Amino acid sequence: NEIVVTAPAGAQRLKFISTVASFVAKDGSLLEQKLIEAESSNPAFQFLSHGEGDEEQMAEHIYYRWRVYSFCQGDGENLWRTEPFVMFEPHGRWWIPPALNAQAAHMEEEETKRLENDRAAAQEERRRLSQKTGREMERAKFSRGELKLNDWERGKFDELLRKKLCASQESICDAMSFAFQKSGAAREISGLLKESLLEQDGGISVDTRIARLFLLSDILFNSQQPGVKNAFQYRDAIEKMAPEIFESLGRHGNGKAGRIVMAKLKKAVSSVLSAWVNWSVFDSSYIDELESKFEGHKISVAKIIQEEEEEQVCETREIESSETVKAEEIEMHVTKTSTVPVGGGFVAVAD
Repeated sequence: NEIVVTAPAGAQRLKFISTVASFVAKDGSLLEQKLIEAESSNPAFQFLSHGEGDEEQMAEHIYYRWRVYSFCQGDGENLWRTEPFVMFEPHGRWWIPPALNAQAAHMEEEETKRLENDRAAAQEERRRLSQKTGREMERAKFSRGELKLNDWERGKFDELLRKKLCASQESICDAMSFAFQKSGAAREISGLLKESLLEQDGGISVDTRIARLFLLSDILFNSQQPGVKNAFQYRDAIEKMAPEIFESLGRHGNGKAGRIVMAKLKKAVSSVLSAWVNWSVFDSSYIDELESKFEGHKISVAKIIQEEEEEQVCETREIESSETVKAEEIEMHVTKTSTVPVGGGFVAVAD
């Protein structure tokens, strides 16, 4: 009185029958009837009928019928109930499901738990956000760059930054695009970029450091563009870390780099700083400070301000001196004029 369910021996055949059963469980007997009519001459679908006298076809049909019932009860592809059951009450026969593949069942169980946890977390987040005001939700949405990258995102950026980045425009553009796509984590990304630019050990090449510097510069340029979420976070972060970065670049190779290497690095640094001047992203005194950091010179902000004030005083004196000379020339010119009557009035005419 027992019906023992046996899984097909071939993995491909097993997958095919299980897939058809999952669709029938979802869409109902109408789909099954259409398949029987449309595929009556197709050997691949012979499991849909009993197959009188054909043991293999009968075994496949029993497996298919059990899979449809199993999916309707909420069982998974690799994880199902193994207890005997009666499909048709009250006087039906007992069905004995096949044994589980322990490894596949465990993997599906873990994946199911993960999805349930993610679903519960999403519901809790929606509940929490529903209690916020509109202004609070807007702040949470933009998050001011304080989000964190997950493990996959961190690994992806590390690959773009340390393995794929080179002097090519395409590789720099890929890394920059990732930075702005994940601008919610602008602070963390800026920190990772800073770490890479400060690297000295491990025989890191000058070309690699230049490529990373160009990436930093491109991010800075695009941080000024309107409509980019959290872009200003990159600008602020770069302003804070640039002095340390340029000082580190000036000590490339721990001071043991050759003249040709340093000349190449200096050319790249000069082109970047010139671009920053043209973009007016930082004031001239800050650019001078970065250049001095690279050259290894010490320069104080107070000294820069003093030099600017002295320069302004000199310009004021030059303007005053020029105006004094001009006034003296006008006075000399007027004293040399004579008056001639014209139409009852007087007009000053020069000799």
